[in-house]
Amino acid sequence: MAEALLFELATEEIPASYQKALWQFCSQRLGELLNQYQLSCRDYTVYATPRRIAFLANDIPEKTKDSEEWLQGPAESACFGQD
Repeated sequence: MAEALLFELATEEIPASYQKALWQFCSQRLGELLNQYQLSCRDYTVYATPRRIAFLANDIPEKTKDSEEWLQGPAESACFGQD
């Protein structure tokens, strides 16, 4: 079952002259982040007002696909010294 995701940020006063650029940046970045974290959605919308920025994504899946990630820590010699 897919859900809607609403994320709202309260901010200090954002001048009107900055709101369009902020809206454009957030719209682009939200799409990149949804793809990066494999959160497919039907569509998303960004809202910007003088004191709020809101993101609404429709039909976000409840769970993403399983994935594996291999991480390697520091060398053993760096972790375990002579002490």
